[in-house]
Amino acid sequence: MIKKNSENFFSRLWSFATRNWFITIFLACILFVALVSFYKLFLKQEQFVYAKVKVSQGLWWANTQRAPVWLAKALKPGEVEKSLTGDPTAEILSVRYYPWWSSNQYDVYITLKLKVTGNKKTGTYNFKRFTLAVGSPIELSFSSTEVNGTVMEMKPKPIKDKHVDKTITLIKDTNNTWEYEPINIGDSYFDGQEITLLILDKKIEDNPNFVEAPYANVLKKFITVKAKIKVKKDQKTNVYIYGEEQELKLGQTFNASTSNFYFQDFRLTQIK
Repeated sequence: MIKKNSENFFSRLWSFATRNWFITIFLACILFVALVSFYKLFLKQEQFVYAKVKVSQGLWWANTQRAPVWLAKALKPGEVEKSLTGDPTAEILSVRYYPWWSSNQYDVYITLKLKVTGNKKTGTYNFKRFTLAVGSPIELSFSSTEVNGTVMEMKPKPIKDKHVDKTITLIKDTNNTWEYEPINIGDSYFDGQEITLLILDKKIEDNPNFVEAPYANVLKKFITVKAKIKVKKDQKTNVYIYGEEQELKLGQTFNASTSNFYFQDFRLTQIK
């Protein structure tokens, strides 16, 4: 009897579905949406990765300028990007910025926590339907600003840079003694997270190689500056890096500034 009643019920249900196909399609759509929502809410596990991004001004595919200072300071740790449904998709964890040579532009770096989906077959991640990898572009929309940039580093766990203190010596041959005066002992540079450069000492001396002769192309003075800086070490090359990308090599020009002075054409002569 139970079996017969069950067969009659499904027979009547099938008959109703075939006669009222519009209602059937409508109910099927509702059921599909309900199943997808249930999967996303209760069965699907959220995945997060951590990324370091170099910010650019404008669209990622255009040849754009570096960020101005107002954009660097507009980015704040704790800002969250949300999807249309209100779910957090990206969070700024830290912001660092460094002047780009003698300009009013900055290299800006942000670390992020990103909500992603993983592809087990390829071992890759997608962020907002786009592949996320080192070198890939990324676009973010926070309540205070729009961000475009390039992914520099990506890890499944929080990115924790290990900085160490180093003392460096900078030297510049010059005829302009006025360059010496603005260098203040105790002056420093704050990169948005911490003090990364502190002036320890300075002196100006006569250049021992100076020759008083017509057309002699030898500078009369040289300025020596000692500073403490925070750097991280590249484990592959054993080279120290200042400001995320500047490799420290003896003899090369050092690009940095304090709140009052920019080091232009100063050569790095010692690291210890």
